[in-house]
Amino acid sequence: MNAPGGKLQPRETAEQCAIQEVYEETGLEIQKPRKIGTLVFFKHDKHQDPDWIAHVFLTNEFQGTLKESKEGILRWYPIDQPPFDDIGKMTHTGTDMRSKGEAFGEISILEEILRS
Repeated sequence: MNAPGGKLQPRETAEQCAIQEVYEETGLEIQKPRKIGTLVFFKHDKHQDPDWIAHVFLTNEFQGTLKESKEGILRWYPIDQPPFDDIGKMTHTGTDMRSKGEAFGEISILEEILRS
């Protein structure tokens, strides 16, 4: 499981990146994305210099037609029933990185954000 996302381009804000990536990966044009959190990911249980940082946005304002992309199968989930069991499976191979101890920082933070 994953959400639309990508790398920031030079001089691009996290919000601009979110808007662009959602459009590229889903065909939806979002408006007024609200930043609800930041996730920090570390590899190999080291907790210095994160391997990557994810800015998490939420919006309920969008238009367009949902389209499939090479990024994967698109699914809607009820806001009160996010798929927490699948959150650790966020790799291109579908491997659950949590079980290998290779990655993942604070998934519990995302759970807390989505439950609030």
